[in-house]
Amino acid sequence: MDDLLRRMEQYANNLEALVEEKTEQLSLEKRRSEELLYQVLP
Repeated sequence: MDDLLRRMEQYANNLEALVEEKTEQLSLEKRRSEELLYQVLP
């Protein structure tokens, strides 16, 4: 039972890290697209 709880905790931590990474990527791409838009439309 302890092994199951440990694996579930590791899985949850991994998901949290993945969400954080994807959120950072999304923010970067959003910033890039906004910069491009401002260059095209003054």
